[in-house]
Formats: sequence, structure tokens, C-alpha cells
Amino acid sequence: MKGLSQWIRIIVLSCLCVSFAAAQERVGGITGTGILPARISGTVTELGSIHVNGQHIRFDTGMPVQDAVFLASAEDIRPGHTVAVVAEPAEGDWQALSIRQIMPLLGPMDEVGDGWLTVMGTHVVASGLTGDIAPGQWVAVSGLWRDREVVASRLDPVPSGAVPARILGTAFPD
Repeated sequence: MKGLSQWIRIIVLSCLCVSFAAAQERVGGITGTGILPARISGTVTELGSIHVNGQHIRFDTGMPVQDAVFLASAEDIRPGHTVAVVAEPAEGDWQALSIRQIMPLLGPMDEVGDGWLTVMGTHVVASGLTGDIAPGQWVAVSGLWRDREVVASRLDPVPSGAVPARILGTAFPD
């Protein structure tokens, strides 16, 4: 019996060593798994293709943007827009397979203050973005949810009633 338990320990340790070595190799996608393509979500920070969360992502000319209200193609993406991109490694960067626009809010503004606004009852932190907007105007809010408010990275005017109002997000009840 003693010999069998020793062999089991050797096999288990060998498997652990092989698993640890495989996990250290980064091939792309989900680190250590080799699963591709990868999903990259966040705010666009630079153009020249697009840069999302520090990742350079190339896209094909004319690539459509899914769930977009006013972006005809990927060439229309500007800094501040929030996107979710499915991409695969390509020449040291990423190549977009699909791009989806993420807009937490689209609809009429209820109130506007210095660095904040409310859209359909939702508080939006909009430092430096409120400029020449007034209550009643429709706006598409790019940004990310933080608790029960949205931190805006971009505001785009939308003609009143041109598209249905919407709130996009995940609810985490208290």
C-alpha cells in the first residue's frame, strides 16, 4: 500500500507542475487558457484604429457597429464612446471581429447642473460635458455605471423622438 500512495503523490505533483507551467504561458484571450477571441470592453481613449482600455484594436473599413444609434460604421467612433469589442490577436495588436456600442442611457434630460444631469430619473456624473444642453433635450450617454449612477465619458445630442428611449445596464438589488 505504501508504494501505491507514493505513486499517487508523484502523479499529483507532476500534474500540478504541468498545470502551473501551462498557466504561465500567455497566448492571448483569457490569460492562461488559450481561449480566443477575447472580449475588450471600455471607453475609447484614442483613434488611429481605436484604443480601448490601453489595447490597440484594428478594424476593417466599413465594419458595422452593432446596437449603434448614430454610428454608421467603426470609422464614426470617437473618444469617449463606450464599446464592447470581440477581437483576436493580429500582428502584436488586436483585430476586431465585431464592435458593439454601449450606451447606458438614451432619452430626455430631466435636470442639468454643473457637472451633472439626470436622464429619465438617473443621475449622471458629467464633469466638463454639460456645456450648452438644457432640460428636455434628448441625449445619448456614453459611459459606465457606478452603483446607481452613470459616469459619462461622452454626451451626444439626439433628435427628440428619433429613436426609442432606453436604459441599458445590470440591476444589483440591495
